[in-house]
Amino acid sequence: MSEMREVIDLTDEYYSLNFKSPKIAGALSAIVPGAGQLYLNRKRDATAAFILNGLFIWGIIAAIENDESAVAAILGVFEVGWYGGNIYSAVNGAHKHNRKLKDSYRRKFSIGLNLRVNNNYETIPTFNISYNF
Repeated sequence: MSEMREVIDLTDEYYSLNFKSPKIAGALSAIVPGAGQLYLNRKRDATAAFILNGLFIWGIIAAIENDESAVAAILGVFEVGWYGGNIYSAVNGAHKHNRKLKDSYRRKFSIGLNLRVNNNYETIPTFNISYNF
């Protein structure tokens, strides 16, 4: 019966893992560059995204005020790419965070129950369970 309790405890532990929503991370970064990275506790990335997007926007505004439309257009193209990359980075970071949690949980689950999990993400996961009597 203690083995069953162990399985239940490990299952409860899975549901208590701190997963991050890729949709929320992307939406936050779309609203304020770097906010999605901050949601993922990636403070350096958040700071860099916020500052660099701000500098691009500042450069675009300065170019428009100085009637340098070509410079403003070039900076605008780069800003669109940087802004999109910021959102992609936040979404991808959430997926990586969740995958890291799941892999860590699988290793712990495998060790606790002498369970081997096929970690090949391209195939259907298979489980091999053994218990020594």
